[in-house]
Amino acid sequence: MASSSSWGTRQYSSSVYQPPPPGTTSLSHYPPPNRNNKLNSESLDEPLPEPIPSSPSPSYLSMSSQPSTRLSNPGDARKLIILDLNGTLLYRAPPKSRDLYPRKRGRDPRYIVTRPLRTVYARPYIPSFRKYLFHPETRKWLDVMVWSSAQPHSVEDMVGRVFGKNSGLIAVWARDTLGLNKAAYSSHLHSHSDSGHHRRPYLHSAQTTLLLDDSPLKARLQPWNHFCVPEYSREVWLRDGRVVAPPPPSSSLNEPTPSGFGSAPVESAPSLEAETDGGPKREVNAGRNVDDNGERTPRKYDETILAVIGILDAIKWQSNVAGWMKAKGVFRHNAPVHSLHDLNHLDPNRWFQYRDVRSHWVRRGKKALRELGIEIEAGVTGVLL
Repeated sequence: MASSSSWGTRQYSSSVYQPPPPGTTSLSHYPPPNRNNKLNSESLDEPLPEPIPSSPSPSYLSMSSQPSTRLSNPGDARKLIILDLNGTLLYRAPPKSRDLYPRKRGRDPRYIVTRPLRTVYARPYIPSFRKYLFHPETRKWLDVMVWSSAQPHSVEDMVGRVFGKNSGLIAVWARDTLGLNKAAYSSHLHSHSDSGHHRRPYLHSAQTTLLLDDSPLKARLQPWNHFCVPEYSREVWLRDGRVVAPPPPSSSLNEPTPSGFGSAPVESAPSLEAETDGGPKREVNAGRNVDDNGERTPRKYDETILAVIGILDAIKWQSNVAGWMKAKGVFRHNAPVHSLHDLNHLDPNRWFQYRDVRSHWVRRGKKALRELGIEIEAGVTGVLL
């Protein structure tokens, strides 16, 4: 049955899509409107975001090619560290079932449905990291801000749980600062970080900025300002939880243990090391902690944060962060193997796969904490924060 409305003299069925009259603009690239797929005038009028560049700018490449020199005083070139949250500083548990969410009743505009906040678990050594970042000596040369693609209410919760309410952060940027249109803001599409955008309100540049994130893609516009860390995933979080529980006797390593957090069976995969053309040893598989003699060693918490502190302790003396990173500064420590080894083939985004490199930065991080009188505190109790 045709509807009573008309477009000129042409009749339109209420159930069958028909093309527009001749001479009008065709919208055939949009799906036909129906009950479940309606054309929204607001979404059509929404301006599209500017295209994202696919590679670093020439000016950035030029700046990152300038060699870094050692400063006589870290305060001569203040640094900025931009911190990601989920996957970098913490693990966020999956959202609860939608069946537990409050239902929207009628069309009362005062009734607002909000998704409950997800449970947050901090990465080990966050308490020491927090004290290091905001120590009076550190604040003489370092500015700290948070950037996250999560929505503002989630970012506020995560920041509060990691840094507390009265932190020394100079800025906290959430998804509403990314310049996304309405559709992109509400989606779960992968976002990228333009650290040049972050630096605008402050007197920082590629020479003074470090982005800490678990995704290499986020820093594709400023790759040499990115210190990539392994993702703090559910698997890693559970492994840290097992460290809290007393280790089982050596005679019962492969015996089943009672269910529950901190008592899961030990993985049986061995830890293998591979030489990379005379370079640092890289871990191929790390199911257990095994020393060079094949003997089991005590389990450790994830020590990524300690290594980050070690990196910060190094770049505070550098005049050009991007230049130092591009020159593979993360691999240029006191290990003798690097004095003769060609570093060109080593990927800084995978520094943590090399045991001696990781151990060096962890040791330097611990040393930096001790010099400031900060206790090396994992802060893990089985259920974090």
